[in-house]
Amino acid sequence: MNLAGMTDHTLLKPQAMEKDIVALCHEAQLHKFATVCVNPIYVQTAAKLLHGTGIGVVAVVGFPLGATFTEVKIQEVFMVKAHGGKEVDMVINIGWAKSGNWDAVEQDVARVVEAA
Repeated sequence: MNLAGMTDHTLLKPQAMEKDIVALCHEAQLHKFATVCVNPIYVQTAAKLLHGTGIGVVAVVGFPLGATFTEVKIQEVFMVKAHGGKEVDMVINIGWAKSGNWDAVEQDVARVVEAA
């Protein structure tokens, strides 16, 4: 069983620099990870570095707290796709979840999924 081939290789530190993304992508190729997961600003860099390798590029939306407008998350999805991202990992609104506002969480997720 190839666990690396089912694993996201992730770097979401706010202080990550382009050189860190280059290293992440190199490691992903070396170990044959399924995807790399990066902050949206580095999707284009990762997509260029991984083009033709079969390794996908994932970005987070609504990261880290999910406490932003659904429309902002949707715009992030559009931009991630435009820059070469193939998947998004969405952070739900944690405050809504903690307060039991599951209808709002469900609507938020549904609208973002529809955009993806």
